[in-house]
Amino acid sequence: MASPLVSQPSSGQDVRLYYGASSNNYGATSGINTTADGTRITQTFLIRFEEISTIALNSPVQSVTIDLMNWTAGGAVEMHKMLVSWVTGTANAAAQSGSVCWDYRAYSSVSWGTAGAMGNSDRDSEVSASRTISAYANNTWGSTTKLVADVQSWVDGASNYGWVFYKTSTASGNNYFRSSEYSTASERPKITVTYTDPPAHRHILALFAGGF
Repeated sequence: MASPLVSQPSSGQDVRLYYGASSNNYGATSGINTTADGTRITQTFLIRFEEISTIALNSPVQSVTIDLMNWTAGGAVEMHKMLVSWVTGTANAAAQSGSVCWDYRAYSSVSWGTAGAMGNSDRDSEVSASRTISAYANNTWGSTTKLVADVQSWVDGASNYGWVFYKTSTASGNNYFRSSEYSTASERPKITVTYTDPPAHRHILALFAGGF
């Protein structure tokens, strides 16, 4: 029987990266944004749901969805699996040693391959999921084969570095989402993972139930 993991962290698992203040950390802010100015992407954001580690090792993952509350106009936003580690940080628009920012995944000693966590050495080049954003509403990135594969890799024991989100176009536009620090808990980022117990667990449960 499938079991759901539904997690809506209260803090510390998401952060925005801002081109306009490329050394600043925004780990303590209530928003995670992605923006573009007509020429380039100027903000991206990272999310890592650490509660995925509570799923039993090698459990088969069936579906994954991500929910974010948007409080600006629409546009389209895609997400990619991260390949390298980063530290959320606890600053509010200030440089913080060892924490992530636009230029560095660990300020000021470890740079991104491409600023904003958009390089092929920073994140998987394949899109995990993409969504056209509904303005001033909750938005769900629906389950895809790639999104399931991302989470399955973490459930199977790979390091969980989360995802980077950014606009699909450099056309001028803004998307502002609530972060895990936002005061209203129901509007914080949410992940829902449906999975089944791994075969070994099912066998043990059957034995306890008197089955074979």
